[in-house]
Amino acid sequence: MEKEKRKSDEDTIFIGQKPVIVYVNSIATKLIRQNMKEIKITAMGKHISTAVDAVEIAMKNYLTGNNAVEKKSIITGTHSFEDGGACSFIEIVLKKIENDNPKREKQAM
Repeated sequence: MEKEKRKSDEDTIFIGQKPVIVYVNSIATKLIRQNMKEIKITAMGKHISTAVDAVEIAMKNYLTGNNAVEKKSIITGTHSFEDGGACSFIEIVLKKIENDNPKREKQAM
């Protein structure tokens, strides 16, 4: 039986060991090309700094003007494991800013 892809997986970017630019491109692709209105970036442990860097680089360099986004929420916490260990996590939700003036968007083109 084939696993169905959950909607939450489609709008979530899980940060791991890849270079930060890979995640920057993923963020920009989901918000610009796939036209998603909201995405979630999730990281644990030592990858938290990569998540923050990817979001800041994407917002500063790619997600401006008509593609601008805002940080809807930032959640941090600690995940406890059954073996007694724990790991910090972060979840950053980016939301596209709706353009109030559609005529301005057309004029910019």
